[in-house]
Amino acid sequence: MKTANLLLNGTITVACLIFFYQTFHFPMLFGIEDSGPALFPRIALAALLLFVIIDSAVIIRKRDGEFFFTKEERGNLW
Repeated sequence: MKTANLLLNGTITVACLIFFYQTFHFPMLFGIEDSGPALFPRIALAALLLFVIIDSAVIIRKRDGEFFFTKEERGNLW
């Protein structure tokens, strides 16, 4: 399960970086350079990226080897 979580975190990281790059191409009104329509998406993407990095660090540091689901829960999934 660690591998799947890390792959998902990597996918989210790549998507965040692509979307963050796209925010630099938003149309801006003349004379407004510090805030505009790209301010909120940049803050939201930066926060999401921060949480993904924290989650990845926790997943990598955790080395107890326990599964996400117990045997009984995995049996009930099917």
